[in-house]
Amino acid sequence: MPKTSTYILLWSPENDHYELYTRDDQEHPLLQGDTDAWFAWLATHHALSFRGRSGSFFLQKERRSHSQNTYWYGYRRQGRQMVKTYLGKSSALSMTRLEAAACTLGNDTRRGNTTQLATADLPQERGQASKMTEKAELIPERDRRVPVEEGRGEKDLLLVPKLCPPRLPSSLVARERLLNQLDASLKHKLVLITAPAGSGKTTLMSHWVSERRSRNDFPPVAWLSLDEGDNNPIRFWRYLLTACQAFHADIGRAALSLLEREETLPFSSPLLKRALILFLNDLTQKRKPGILILEDYQVITVQTIHEMMMFLLTHLPFTLHIIIVSRVEPPFPLTVLRARDELVELHASDLRFTSQETQFFLQQVLPVPLESSTITHLNTYLEGWITGLRLLALIMQKEHSSQEPLDLPATFRGSHTYVLDYFVSQVLDAQPKTLQTFLLQTSFLKRLTASLCDAVTERNDSQAILEAIEHADLFLQPIGGDGQWYRYHALFAEAMQAEARKRLTHDTYTRCLMRAAAWYEQHGLLSEAIEVSLQAHAYPQAVALLERYMGQEQHDTERHNIYAMQSWLQQLPETLVLAHPALSFINAQALTFLSASDYLTPTTRVRIQTFLDGAERGWRQAELTPKLSEVIAFRALLAARLYCFTEAANLARQALAGLSDEQSVWRAICLGVIGGTAQQAGQLATARACYQETLTLCEAMNNRPGQRVALLSLGEVCNEAGELRQAAMFFRQVIEQADEDISDLSKALAGLAELSYEWNDLERAEQEARKALDLGIQLADEPLQVRPTLLLARIFHARGKLHQAQDLLTSLLARMYSERPPHLSRMIQLAQARLYQALTPLAEPLHWIPPHTEQEEEIPRQYPLQEILLKARWLLAQGNAMEALTLLDPWEKETRDSGQRRHWLEIQLLRSLAYHQLKQGASTRSLLRHVITLAAPEGYIRLFLDEGETLLTLLRPLVSRIRGKHLQSYLQHLLKLFAVQARRLRSTTPDRSPLTEQLSLQEIQVLRLLSEGYSRQEIAKMLVITINTVKTHIKNIYQKMHVKSRFEACERARQLDLL
Repeated sequence: MPKTSTYILLWSPENDHYELYTRDDQEHPLLQGDTDAWFAWLATHHALSFRGRSGSFFLQKERRSHSQNTYWYGYRRQGRQMVKTYLGKSSALSMTRLEAAACTLGNDTRRGNTTQLATADLPQERGQASKMTEKAELIPERDRRVPVEEGRGEKDLLLVPKLCPPRLPSSLVARERLLNQLDASLKHKLVLITAPAGSGKTTLMSHWVSERRSRNDFPPVAWLSLDEGDNNPIRFWRYLLTACQAFHADIGRAALSLLEREETLPFSSPLLKRALILFLNDLTQKRKPGILILEDYQVITVQTIHEMMMFLLTHLPFTLHIIIVSRVEPPFPLTVLRARDELVELHASDLRFTSQETQFFLQQVLPVPLESSTITHLNTYLEGWITGLRLLALIMQKEHSSQEPLDLPATFRGSHTYVLDYFVSQVLDAQPKTLQTFLLQTSFLKRLTASLCDAVTERNDSQAILEAIEHADLFLQPIGGDGQWYRYHALFAEAMQAEARKRLTHDTYTRCLMRAAAWYEQHGLLSEAIEVSLQAHAYPQAVALLERYMGQEQHDTERHNIYAMQSWLQQLPETLVLAHPALSFINAQALTFLSASDYLTPTTRVRIQTFLDGAERGWRQAELTPKLSEVIAFRALLAARLYCFTEAANLARQALAGLSDEQSVWRAICLGVIGGTAQQAGQLATARACYQETLTLCEAMNNRPGQRVALLSLGEVCNEAGELRQAAMFFRQVIEQADEDISDLSKALAGLAELSYEWNDLERAEQEARKALDLGIQLADEPLQVRPTLLLARIFHARGKLHQAQDLLTSLLARMYSERPPHLSRMIQLAQARLYQALTPLAEPLHWIPPHTEQEEEIPRQYPLQEILLKARWLLAQGNAMEALTLLDPWEKETRDSGQRRHWLEIQLLRSLAYHQLKQGASTRSLLRHVITLAAPEGYIRLFLDEGETLLTLLRPLVSRIRGKHLQSYLQHLLKLFAVQARRLRSTTPDRSPLTEQLSLQEIQVLRLLSEGYSRQEIAKMLVITINTVKTHIKNIYQKMHVKSRFEACERARQLDLL
């Protein structure tokens, strides 16, 4: 390949973009990078040179042997070798891709000046680069962050050096035993390297990648160096997904787009899982092998990230291997991974130097060899701790300048804590005063670069000092490929920070922090500026920065912003937060939506109300009605979440009156709350109007999540209104749009499954319900699993498999715990009662359903209606037709007036059965004809079949009385289906007898405790009930389960999946 090219693409600091030149004319650019002209140019040319902010290399378009398509490759000479990397098609050659490639290629250089290596092959580019560097702004181009997408704000920029392995130290020990272990580990999903700081974890990984990269069969590597700032889940996954684009430029693109697009309330809790599912699908489809290395994972403390990592590991395709480097074991279920043989572990004991490795290391760093007995003693004493050996080498180099054999210093005694003291006494104090001050003043910086250090120390020679520190091996590690970004060794930084607090006055240390904050703010790095201001306890400045940071957001309710805001707000005095309404408001949102559970404890609710009161008070005093209305809208959303529907609707209407047309997000939220409240109350016309207006607003904002919520709600309203075909249309629209939102997909499938069931397409209904259930399980969302599970039980019931339906409901109820919304348990109990009624029609179906609690004071109207229908069927089974009619008549009027046609039709069928018992044939026939006339256009089937054989006897005589071919055909079809169902039920033989009566929720709790070996006294104490109550529960359990002992009960419970 040629070493030079006709064209050169250069980064221009003064113009803040990339420019393409010809070799002969480097004054007049041909075009800019990342433009349509750039991609059009790539399509017609075959080679160019690139010099960006992360390094330089040569690009060439090549055709693969097995394809007619052409692809770009990057080349760079490393010593005597030429290193090559795949870049992709012309459409993939964004500036971000080129910078990442420059960083990757640059990491193959172990030592030396990277820029000199890069420009050695491009002599014509040197002059132009120097000319442009001279015109650089205050922050050098090498210090800047590289954006993932053109046009995004500074807060969204990703730091390229975090995606690059550190360069290898000069004193490198070949550790073939560990390199071979890492080679073999690629047969497993996860490699976990855990050891204390200074154990050589990062060096080992960098060495392995560097050594193996030249092999043709070695997969591409994605590297991510983590820090405390990555505890923001959205930021963590954006970095990880971007790193994995080293495997293929398109991998993770849809997931990144989702993370950057999901910006509005209400927050979608499974957002991260949806993004990971898209990412996993990319990995599976591309089938590109790769290795993902996560360095310093111990800094991650947010449980959400750990859970998502386990989700990723659980579904990881075989092509991707993950290596986690950490000081401590991550909170993963490692026992499960070990049992599945999916985990390889390396610990401190594996990383320790052997005697031979210790000897080899000291031979490199010491002028004369140590005696073998000294090396043996050192290795035993330090347990192969690599950083301890490095510390020792520095001390011995300082104390022994002669060529005489070296002995172990007598002062080198104590534990590792004592070794840390040497950072100060032997490393820091051994440096010139100027360098000591520099180390102390910059010790708090997570990453260092020359201009930042100049600002903090008020010097102008920081670049030279940083290079000197690096060359002296004073625990400063370069990151990235250009040698301009550095970080201190973690232990060294901790020691220097502790010493800085002792040696520097409080004012001096604070001024260093504040100068760093000013530098970060000047360069638009507001998150770093906020963190440093908080360290300095400069709370007023931190508050000003926080409000400015929030002002940069398109919406200050963005989920990943709330993660960061919550961390920062926790460091501020609460009185200060309450004094600033914007901060109070965002803190209330964080407490609400970042709660570990869906259930908000009373203590959490009080704190939320406190901050909402602070926000409302501040904005009311400032007479900012629009902002005040946002608080009221949020109160409405919170009230709806707590099932206080009347309060929620009143607040939403109040908020709407003060919201401007520009506050479309909050207006949509309020309309959704009002619509949901109206739907729960059975006011379908009001609900439909609100949902339709919400849909219009979301379409105008191009808010796709909001559109899906509105479409789902409209589908539910249409179903209740008896407009089955219109409901199906809305659900299918959601399915078409919900490719990246499996939560909405699950809800839409559940809605379609219910319609398929009503149309008696039981196979399709089961397929749709199982898919909806699988998605709920995939998201670990129990409420999302309830509806499809209830429908599966109805399908089993319709097929005559009563025991399967019964076991399914009992198992589902057993999984519901007290923190779940009480409506979920009541839904399951009502379904159980309906099934129990089919088994024993004469038994009272409601005696075991718990009475309504205060928390359920505003329960949806469908629940008392379902209880009325159960009781009416029971009365009819007993022959009490008049009492059943008295019970049903008020509900007939309510459902008719409110447009709840589905329930109205069901009530009318029960009323016709009652009139039949009263021998009022004309009323019976009139009602049934009316029901058939209204049910036929929408294709209702199960409405009739589920009422059983008695209804069949009433429908047969109507064949000759029904007018209209369509209605006659519909009725004859119903009669045929009754016959088919009767044959199916007669042929169905249960493989075992189900429970004659369902266990109550407390009986299930007692049964579980019995199975765990607790005595009756212990059970009574744990459940806060009397021993006599426990005895009663046990007696009922034995009767319902047809057993005579605890052992038999436990065995039967295991068969029913109750434990």
